[in-house]
Amino acid sequence: MPSVLFVCTGNVCRSPAAAAIFNHLLRRRRMTRGWHVGSAGTWARPGARLHPHVERALWELGVGPVRHRARPISPRLMAQADVILGVTHHHVEALRAEFPLHAERVHLFSAMAGHAFDIPDPVALTLEEVRHIVAEIESVVRAGFRHIVQEATRQAARPRPL
Repeated sequence: MPSVLFVCTGNVCRSPAAAAIFNHLLRRRRMTRGWHVGSAGTWARPGARLHPHVERALWELGVGPVRHRARPISPRLMAQADVILGVTHHHVEALRAEFPLHAERVHLFSAMAGHAFDIPDPVALTLEEVRHIVAEIESVVRAGFRHIVQEATRQAARPRPL
């Protein structure tokens, strides 16, 4: 069963948006069977709700509704994920340092689409600015979809350290 984990800081904006969009594409392509897609945050407050601007932007893209509660990254989540996608270089570095056994499965989210850049944190931005960032996340998910699927499928077939 392939699994993908998107990781940002608070797990209320970028990573849940990326997970929701990726799940949406899996559904549209009738690929949901056996997949597990989730998100977490390096500094998440457990149970926090999706940022309202992000929720609205996802609705406007046709991705909503999104049922989400923030959760912090954990050794269990890292061990379960075939591909872990940090939304910034900082997240990737932090995850690789904190979870060295899983470092080879940690990648920069945008690199899956062939570009290496950080997705800015929209938490304190206006609705219009958040729409722009969510559209950027959607663009990266679409451009990197095939690569993410291939990497998750490849990693799911490999034995993994616990």
